[in-house]
Amino acid sequence: LEGWLQLERGHLADARTAIERAAALAPASPEVQAARGVVAWADGRRPDAEAAFRAALAADPRAEVPNRAMATLLIASGRAPEAEPFVRAAQAASPYRGGLLAASWLRALDRGPEARALLEDLSRSE
Repeated sequence: LEGWLQLERGHLADARTAIERAAALAPASPEVQAARGVVAWADGRRPDAEAAFRAALAADPRAEVPNRAMATLLIASGRAPEAEPFVRAAQAASPYRGGLLAASWLRALDRGPEARALLEDLSRSE
């Protein structure tokens, strides 16, 4: 998806344009909705980002990227307790990346020892 490439390059305006073109072709695509959410978040529009991530998850509840994005948004917004189902789904989709997210989530919940243990387990599994 061109929009993701533009996001990775830090070209937010180009990413927004590419993602909106993709949305015109595939409005229900979870990938497009997740990308829309990332752009909205980068623009400082957290409610729009959350709505886009939820739309992506409605289309595919097990999709890794929207689950990781939704969990990260909730953690960053001080809503870590709400992030649990998204963290768990991200872990199921990608044990390593989801595990890193889970460690961040545990730290946000002041569960540092559990986070450290998880990171140690992940480092041994690489």
